[in-house]
Amino acid sequence: MIDTICGWTNETWGKGLIAGTLIIVGATHFGWLSGVADTSVPVFGNVGNVMGWVAIIGGACLLGACCISPEVTE
Repeated sequence: MIDTICGWTNETWGKGLIAGTLIIVGATHFGWLSGVADTSVPVFGNVGNVMGWVAIIGGACLLGACCISPEVTE
């Protein structure tokens, strides 16, 4: 199940999505690109919500891949 949830983080587009999310999150933290997070997305509500979900799921998957032993996830 973890492979299904986290498989996209190993794809080129997934890595790009995570990198883009981190850039936008960092920029909005410092007051740049603040309007991007408020931009409306028809299905998800706004870009800020999408960035939040990408950050939570992607971050958990990356943390699990680097720092949790395989025995714990089986």
